[in-house]
Amino acid sequence: MTDIVKLNIGGSIFQTTKSTLTKFDGFFRTMFETGIPVARDDSGAVFVDRDPTHFRLILNFMRDGDVDLQKYLEDVTEIQKEAVFYLLDGLVELCKKRQTAEDELKTKK
Repeated sequence: MTDIVKLNIGGSIFQTTKSTLTKFDGFFRTMFETGIPVARDDSGAVFVDRDPTHFRLILNFMRDGDVDLQKYLEDVTEIQKEAVFYLLDGLVELCKKRQTAEDELKTKK
């Protein structure tokens, strides 16, 4: 059995490993470690009906436990919403810290 998992996130295909997806408590660990039915597309990829725009960051967070949000300041709110959906508390906290830091900078100006 292979550890490679193909994901169809809102029509965009991503590949990673099951160990990456189950590294943290959350959506994917629950999906793979419980008996809940998993939606699959015609190719057999796990289908998640979400916007794929920020999934690369979500996946990188799951790989490394961190992600640099500096380049994505305008998108932090959207990224946080996706982190909430995927139940990634660590990423939710990173987003909150980034937003707080930005708010403090705006207040100082």
